[in-house]
Amino acid sequence: MAVEKNYYTMKKYVDYCTSMATDDLVDWCHVDEKRIVDVGLTSTAYYYVGAMLLSRFAKITGRYDDQTVYAALAEKIKNAFNRKYYKGNGIYAEGELTALGCALYQGLVEDSELELVVRSLVESVCDNGCRPDFGILGEKYVPRALAENGHIDLAFKMITQSEFPGWMHWLE
Repeated sequence: MAVEKNYYTMKKYVDYCTSMATDDLVDWCHVDEKRIVDVGLTSTAYYYVGAMLLSRFAKITGRYDDQTVYAALAEKIKNAFNRKYYKGNGIYAEGELTALGCALYQGLVEDSELELVVRSLVESVCDNGCRPDFGILGEKYVPRALAENGHIDLAFKMITQSEFPGWMHWLE
């Protein structure tokens, strides 16, 4: 089974992230470009997903002690993520599309804040003329976060938007 075969490699990766974390947050590299979302936000989101998956895989493979350890770690990461990046009123980081989409897509938004964060993402996308104003990580998060939260029409409009920097602009 793939989970069994790769379990220790994944455990090694999550443990490596843990060794790099400060207050349960991970920052892989430093960038100074003004429009790039704080790389710690996306790195920590992936760290959270890794811990969540490892907990699930531990359960599947009968490693119940590891299941408990990594579920607790995931919860700590989620709490740290929200303490650092959630500004309230539906805004993560500086309200960038990638920050909002990442928090939604990776499951880091608290249930009580979900509607506000979705509304912020929808408003930000509309205010930006449905242009995909994000990089490769936002490309994964934003359309999926929209679609998974009842706004598939807006995700489609963004994907098919023909103004620069839209994907249809490239095709045309």
